[in-house]
Amino acid sequence: MRYRSSLVCLVLVLLAPAFVWAQEETLTLVVKPLVRLTTEKPSWEVEENATVPTGALTLRLVNVLGEGEKKLDINTLRQRAMGQGPLLGELHAMKVVVRGGDVPKSWQQFRLAFPGTIRREGGKRFLLLLVHRSGAWEPMWTAQQLPCDEKCRVVTAIAPPS
Repeated sequence: MRYRSSLVCLVLVLLAPAFVWAQEETLTLVVKPLVRLTTEKPSWEVEENATVPTGALTLRLVNVLGEGEKKLDINTLRQRAMGQGPLLGELHAMKVVVRGGDVPKSWQQFRLAFPGTIRREGGKRFLLLLVHRSGAWEPMWTAQQLPCDEKCRVVTAIAPPS
C-alpha cells in the first residue's frame, strides 16, 4: 500500500507542471478608439476594420487550425475566427502594442492575428498580425497568399459574464 501511494504522489508531482501549463493565459485591457496604424500604405483600401467591442475586454489566443492542418488562408482563418467571438481588429491590436509589457510572455512565441481588419491593394488582401521582436510587439501585414500556420493564433475577446 505504501508503494502505491508513493507512486500516486510521484505521478501527481510529475503531472502538476502540465496542469499549470494547460491553463489559459489572458490579457485584460480597456479599449478606446485610437488612431490608425502608420504601417499601412496610402494606396491601401479599407475592406474591413472592426471597431467593436470596446471597454474592458479580456483577450485570449485561439488556435483555429484543424487537426492535421499546417496552414490557413485569410478567408478560412476569418471564417473559423467568427465562431470564437467577435473579430478584433486594428483598434485592439494597437492596444496590445501599447500594453506590450502586460501581454503574457507565452504569447511571444506566436504571431497574433487580428482578422477584424483587412486592407486591400489591387487584387491582394492583407491581414494584420502582431509579431514580438526585440522586446516589443510590432504590426505586420500578411498577404492573402501567405498562410497562417502553426505559429499563428487568433486574438479574441472572452464574453463578459452576464
